[in-house]
Amino acid sequence: MEKFIKRVRKDIANHGCSVIAVGDEEPPFAYTVGLWSRFKHPELIVFGLPTDLTADLLNAITAKIAAGAEFKVFSRLHDVGGKFGLQVKPLHGMHLDRYFGFGLRFHGQEFPIAQVVWPDRAGRFPEEPGHDQSYADLQPVLSGAPPAP
Repeated sequence: MEKFIKRVRKDIANHGCSVIAVGDEEPPFAYTVGLWSRFKHPELIVFGLPTDLTADLLNAITAKIAAGAEFKVFSRLHDVGGKFGLQVKPLHGMHLDRYFGFGLRFHGQEFPIAQVVWPDRAGRFPEEPGHDQSYADLQPVLSGAPPAP
């Protein structure tokens, strides 16, 4: 584990974050570690895309953050993720334990999080009318709000 943590620290120093891929879940997902400690920016999560593509997307977004961009509220990225871009939406901390386990251990504290959401082949995002529902199992859209009491 120490060797892995060393690699994560090196990734953060060299690239601004480390991308942690979780491929043994359905759907697979990946998230960043380091955006919070390096830039005080929410860590990001992406579901359902191939690991290499997910890492490329998260690294491209990290480069924007390193250049001063902030995605702390709902944002649309037109210049990352292909011709339709991506969405970044804030999430409630209730998702930390389930999806950011290593990140919690690494940071030693809770931190803000956001989800990167990708569109269907027609460019419609999950919460838009006409979105292709066959993508729903690949990309669960996490709630940004805490559960109702």
